[in-house]
Parts: sequence; C-alpha cells; structure tokens
Amino acid sequence: MTADDQKWMLYLGHAVSAFRASGSIPRGESHPGGWLAIQRRGARSGEPWMTLHRQMKLDESLPGWRESPKPPQRSRTEITVALQRHIQTTGRLPRQNGETADEQRLGAWLTAQRVAHHSGSLNAELTAWLNVTCPGWEGDGSRQTAWERTAGELGAYVRRTGCWPNRRSAAADERRLATWVKNRRNENRSDQISAERIALLDQLAPGWQDPR
Repeated sequence: MTADDQKWMLYLGHAVSAFRASGSIPRGESHPGGWLAIQRRGARSGEPWMTLHRQMKLDESLPGWRESPKPPQRSRTEITVALQRHIQTTGRLPRQNGETADEQRLGAWLTAQRVAHHSGSLNAELTAWLNVTCPGWEGDGSRQTAWERTAGELGAYVRRTGCWPNRRSAAADERRLATWVKNRRNENRSDQISAERIALLDQLAPGWQDPR
C-alpha cells in the first residue's frame, strides 16, 4: 500500500467514525466532511486518484456518500445571472473586497477560479464558460501574489490526490504545501488571516480549516 493509500484509508476511518457517532454522512467543510466532499467531486469528475477500489470502499463503509449535501451550492445558471447582473449594474467584474456581501461572495468565487486557472488546475469546460460569461475574467496573472499562487497549488494538490499534503512526505513540494496550510490554520485560529483569504481558501480547498 502506498503512502497516499495509507493516508486515504486513515481519512476514510475518520469519516466512518463520524458516521457511526452521528448516524449521518459527514457534511460541511470541516474534516471529515470536507474530505468526503473532495471524494464526491473526484468521483463525479473522473479524477484518476478516485479509483474504482476507493469508490467501492466508500460505498461499503458510507452508504449514501455520493449524494450532495442540501441545500446545494449555487448552480451555474444562478452564478451566471448574478455575474451578469453585477457587470451590467457596475460595469466591472465583482471584487472580493466589494461593497456588498453579494459582491464579496461573487468576487471570492471568481478569484478562486482565476487562481485555479493560473495554476493550471481549472478545467477547460469551466474556463470556456467563464470566457463567454465574463470576458477578461482571467487577467494576465502578473498581479497574482505568491500567497494566491500557493493557495492555487494547494487546491490543485487536493483535487489531484484526494488528500491533504503531509509534512512528513518525502516530496519537498508536498512538505512545503503542508507547512503552508498549517501556518494558515494557525493564523485562522488566532484571527490573523483576512476574511478575503479565508473565502479564497474555502473556494479552492474546502475543509482546509480542520482537515485532520
């Protein structure tokens, strides 16, 4: 069994324990709900790390894990309407530090897609949809900060592997990401991270606050 498989089985054990304790499938962004959401998305999008064996283990251990939590996230149609309404009203794309809560939510979502795009992890279908819906949304990448780039790398790693990076890994990049996200968790616990950055991480790597 590989190190990734061992880590995956450990997280599955956390989810099973939570299921047995509560009698319901873990939901939400905190662990293990956030981890299970990653597995759900991986299965639906056909990610290579979400093997048939892993899906069968989840089916056996957590019946109903494939079902999305309710209420569902905003649909693509709802986001399209909200984005177009904002652009028509203001003449610009939504900003993460915008004037209203709705603009801030849209801005956080759009920033997350932009970061994923520049890190090479945004799928082609969503990229094409954004090109039609929000011309100019991607920017040129030159204003992207090192913090945003690393957040994008973290999100890409989690989507690719289905697990959180490990500080004991033999891979230097994985150790770097593990240390980085640990520092962000510490900042979050001590209220030293901005709401904008929390929102961006929530979009890119759901469950980052308490992955265990």
